[in-house]
Amino acid sequence: MKSTIFISTNTEDLLHRHGGEEELTLVFCLRGELCIRLEATDYCLQSNDMFRYIRSTPIETIYQSADCEVRIYTTQLHSMDSAFYHCLRSEGDWWGKWNFIMGHPIIHLDERQRKIGSHFHELITLYMSDENYDYREEALESIKHIFIYEVLMWIKNVAVVPSEESGSARLLSRDALMAQFVHLLEQHSRYQREVQWYADQMHITPKYLSDIVKHITGKTAIQIIRDHTLCEIKNQLMYTDKTIKEIAYDMNFSSLSCFSKYVHQHTGVSPATLRAQKAK
Repeated sequence: MKSTIFISTNTEDLLHRHGGEEELTLVFCLRGELCIRLEATDYCLQSNDMFRYIRSTPIETIYQSADCEVRIYTTQLHSMDSAFYHCLRSEGDWWGKWNFIMGHPIIHLDERQRKIGSHFHELITLYMSDENYDYREEALESIKHIFIYEVLMWIKNVAVVPSEESGSARLLSRDALMAQFVHLLEQHSRYQREVQWYADQMHITPKYLSDIVKHITGKTAIQIIRDHTLCEIKNQLMYTDKTIKEIAYDMNFSSLSCFSKYVHQHTGVSPATLRAQKAK
């Protein structure tokens, strides 16, 4: 099975790698200085800085000092959906935390985090080099989870994440509506999959909701609902002992046939095949 992670120590790969899909790239600057221009904005990394970006637009220019040393990790964006869902769904105000992550592309690592980053590189290299290891992709998925938890700890140490209940900071109206939408998804996505229903609960039009979601996430509201639903379906198929019929019932599909058609339409495989992939 082809790995969903690409690693490199060569900054030239930032300029020339094109995966054909949206990709999440992480750049760890271990030594020296690295300057990147992305969408007409300059980002300068120094020792122990980590930079993250979505590879939907190419890097325009790049400069590095003679002593620059980096570690580059790239993974398909869709492969991170389940990991983010797994790690963030139990977090209070997880939309605020996610919004903070997306708004701060450069993170400065302390000594402990730098050491953990080095261990990540060693582990990823080890697993990726061993094609005969039966659980390679599962191990790499676990490493993704650990990384996300480390980012959450960093946020807790340095950030005041806006909260609707807290008087210390107020979300902008647009962000507040997005947070409300995500909260409704958490509560009702097993049973409700229509944009109209969510818009009605928020007392806004479906178009306005879709415009807000598109502006903030780059995806439409129906895409977010679908992604959320598919993550829940995949988690139930892969990590529970429920029968496929029971999952279809829990997810409020009118029949097993409708459930199977939905899964096949959005994943290209049947629920049984999707479940079997976990066992490989």
